[in-house]
Amino acid sequence: MGTGKIRSSSVVEIEDVLLVDGLKHNLLSISQLCDKNLKVTFEANHCLICHASINELMFVGKRIQNIYMVDFENTSFDSIACLFAKNDEPWIWHKRLAHIHMGHLNKLVSKHLFTGLPDIKFK
Repeated sequence: MGTGKIRSSSVVEIEDVLLVDGLKHNLLSISQLCDKNLKVTFEANHCLICHASINELMFVGKRIQNIYMVDFENTSFDSIACLFAKNDEPWIWHKRLAHIHMGHLNKLVSKHLFTGLPDIKFK
């Protein structure tokens, strides 16, 4: 659906966090964390994400079945923020109009059959 950023203080900002349609959670890969000089330690029930050079705890992930999840809303860290999630305009209109086919959206635009629909190309 789109991408976004997650930031913890001014030390770590992770870009290209995926927002996937139909999932309740954003997807973040371990390689993205490692590229930001973070160390990830997995335990049976949780994982710890620490800044490698200053050895500061950044995030705690809780294991739920076979997925480790970081709950950013109920975390005790005050400086964590989700900065934005980005969608392009054609996909937003596709969703607003009950997931109508992009070709049908182009017909609506070309024949001016829908008030308020922007004059853009739907792919």
